[in-house]
Amino acid sequence: MTEPINAAGTLEHLDPTSLATEPNVRTEAGLTTQFLHSIRENGVLTPVTAVRYEDGTVLVRTGQRRTLAAQEVGLATIPVYIVPAASHDTATRIVEQLTENDHRAAMGNVDRVNAVQQLLLTGMSVTKVATRLAVSLERVKASKAVSGSALALESLRDRQMSLAEAAVLAEFDGDENAVEKLLRAAGRTWFDHTAQQIRQAREDAKRAAEAARKWTDAGYTVLERRPTQWDANQ
Repeated sequence: MTEPINAAGTLEHLDPTSLATEPNVRTEAGLTTQFLHSIRENGVLTPVTAVRYEDGTVLVRTGQRRTLAAQEVGLATIPVYIVPAASHDTATRIVEQLTENDHRAAMGNVDRVNAVQQLLLTGMSVTKVATRLAVSLERVKASKAVSGSALALESLRDRQMSLAEAAVLAEFDGDENAVEKLLRAAGRTWFDHTAQQIRQAREDAKRAAEAARKWTDAGYTVLERRPTQWDANQ
């Protein structure tokens, strides 16, 4: 399949095993398990660029990782934007490879959370979202929790909290005392311990309330504090 893009080149869908790569400024491809899983699940979404020489050889110029990953996971074809060899030289290759890697703006955490929530709203399950995005179930669950809390979203964006911390903040949204403690502990090694202390205090209060209810139902008066004095004869 060939579709002209402009006078400079064409977009073709080629077997990745038929492709070789030019020398690359990136010395390590970095084919992580997560990246390979993403390519296997979603394919190559952004075309790689390549040069075709007179003998028919096609050498990938930018998109080395995508090409190698596609070969690794066994994709049948990938999109390749091909330009004539005559229009390139070594200096052009180096500039293009550096530019492609340097001028990328990573998505912020809030944008990622919102994207996950939009996927969930389509009816996709948490497990399916994790599979399609090649991320952990815990990350999707945390994103879901954060998306439901304006406070957590704000803290993720403005306070530079981690996604895991923001998810915990969402858990306690509405409890001013708990939120204050968590915000003070954010980014510290004791954040998880603080969250667990709050959970334990809540559980203790719940058990105490249940015990008090039993005594009240039995006709007794339950005092919230130990009295400072009392009449033993009463």
